[in-house]
Amino acid sequence: MSYVISDWRTGMQGVSAAIDRTFGETLTLIPCVLEPNMPTRALADEAATLKGEFMYRAKLAFAAHHAGGDGPLIQSQEPIATFSHAALPYEINRGDRIRRETDGTLWEVTRTSSDGVSRVTCHLVELGIAEP
Repeated sequence: MSYVISDWRTGMQGVSAAIDRTFGETLTLIPCVLEPNMPTRALADEAATLKGEFMYRAKLAFAAHHAGGDGPLIQSQEPIATFSHAALPYEINRGDRIRRETDGTLWEVTRTSSDGVSRVTCHLVELGIAEP
């Protein structure tokens, strides 16, 4: 019996599903249309509710270097949401919105990045509490 998964990508999709089951919460993905010099227009009828992981990731915000030595490193927190590629009904783009169903906060996607295998990461900025 072999302990090596012959299809590595399939195995990683299983890991991604386990991440969503263990750490995930219900998030609503709302696609939006970006037009020059116009406000973002949400396509509410195409919204999809799915499991994803929301967290604040630590990041280096500022590094001060003074004459004669290194200064302190300052850390900040960046809100992100991650989803399994297999669970996404469509590609997430800059300007799309994500609503956390636990507290009703609405977030806008500033950029996305992929691990190239099983998950996509959305970098977010908070818009406030979503209207009911």
